Amino acid sequence: MRGGAAALRPGGFVVISELAWLSEVPPAAARDFFRTGYPDMKLATENVGLAEEAGYRVLRTRTLSQAAWIDDYYEVLEPRATALAGHEDAAVRAFAQETLKEIEVFKAAGDSYGYVLYLLQRL
Repeated sequence: MRGGAAALRPGGFVVISELAWLSEVPPAAARDFFRTGYPDMKLATENVGLAEEAGYRVLRTRTLSQAAWIDDYYEVLEPRATALAGHEDAAVRAFAQETLKEIEVFKAAGDSYGYVLYLLQRL
């Protein structure tokens, strides 16, 4: 969000999405998983503050539902990753196994993190 205001006219709108913590104390499995995959992930409230510091008014936020993650993403991805988890190519195998780990973490993490949409207006 830093520096992006210059690309938008004053009064202009933008919608961004960002993976964010929704809980100040997420489960250890989620914290550990994202410590390597996305160590800079912030609380959704922190992202609002960053947007405001960058010259935006935050008009609304919306968090992607867990059902959207499961029904429209993981339900499709999990069988494919499972099929590739024993692939002969080490890179493919590692990617599939990491994907399965992500799904496992998501199922165990409840609503402690998610994708948040931010409707912003440049000041």
